[in-house]
Amino acid sequence: MKSVLNFFPKDIESFISGLLLGSITLLIFFEVFTRFLFSYTPSGTEEIETLFFGWFVLLGAVTATKKYTHVKIEVFVSRLRPARQLFLILVVDLLVIFFLVFLAIYGYSYMKFEMLSVSSILEIPEGYFVLPIPLCAVLMIVYRLISFKKNFTNYVRRKKETL
Repeated sequence: MKSVLNFFPKDIESFISGLLLGSITLLIFFEVFTRFLFSYTPSGTEEIETLFFGWFVLLGAVTATKKYTHVKIEVFVSRLRPARQLFLILVVDLLVIFFLVFLAIYGYSYMKFEMLSVSSILEIPEGYFVLPIPLCAVLMIVYRLISFKKNFTNYVRRKKETL
């Protein structure tokens, strides 16, 4: 079992995002190459690129959430005392988790709705284009909960030290 787990990279989201970005780049190069040399555009490449791009962007968001490297404004937070900084971080984590739950629930219902229609060229369910929304929202919830637990533990420890 360990050898199977060692086969996959530790940061699987980043690895898949990298593969998707490379695939998008190759598909666009192939599409431009065939268009200029042969005056022919292969059918379906734009739909595949769109599908891959949605997965690429949202898996990148999962990676940023996991590594805690997403965009954040720390101008006001950095002026607070450390205990208040941790408290504010906990509040922000809860707000983000609430938003992600909303995104997962409504993304799932939207994906189910989109599964009823098919794409025009590839004739695959449109839901596959929307699937990364609920799936990546759930992954981000998991990573935010892990972050929240760590920050909450630090907050409680810091509160005990001040008493």
